[in-house]
Amino acid sequence: MTEQPPYATEFGFSDDEWELSVDLSQSVLLAAGTVELYGSLPTRSGNAAGLESATTTSRGTRRPSGCRLRR
Repeated sequence: MTEQPPYATEFGFSDDEWELSVDLSQSVLLAAGTVELYGSLPTRSGNAAGLESATTTSRGTRRPSGCRLRR
């Protein structure tokens, strides 16, 4: 009989569930530490989304929801 890891016997997690939990926690800690160190600097994807939104809005192809044109 193979010995089960404590997370499986004591908490009932599968290997996949445990790995997801640990990996996600590490990612959250890394992200929080980065924000703590650098503050809320804009990200590359955030910049791209902002530029796309500004471009399409200025062309009149799309307005943010809730915006109305004044006459």
